Amino acid sequence: DAPQRSAKEAREESDQIRAELQETEQENRDCEHRLEARRRDLEEVAAARSSCQEEHEKLEMFVKIKEQMIAHTRRQSEELEVATLRLAASQKERDAAHHKHLEAQCQVIDQC
Repeated sequence: DAPQRSAKEAREESDQIRAELQETEQENRDCEHRLEARRRDLEEVAAARSSCQEEHEKLEMFVKIKEQMIAHTRRQSEELEVATLRLAASQKERDAAHHKHLEAQCQVIDQC
């Protein structure tokens, strides 16, 4: 009776160990699946971060170009304003000279 009992106990212990082993293997597979999912998530985050970095760099370049365009436009505007003032002053001088000429002609006519 004792050998049968110890064989039975050995089978039960073996079954228990086998069940624990299967449970551990399943836990390992579940863990591997979670790790793979986490790895994919991290890859997606890295790709999104890279895309954001590229977009940020493009926006920085766009801002620099816009700032250069604004500075160029501002310089052109200032140059145009100076040219307009010079033209106005020159026109005023011509108008004054023409006015003097007309006055001189009027005096000549008046003397006749």
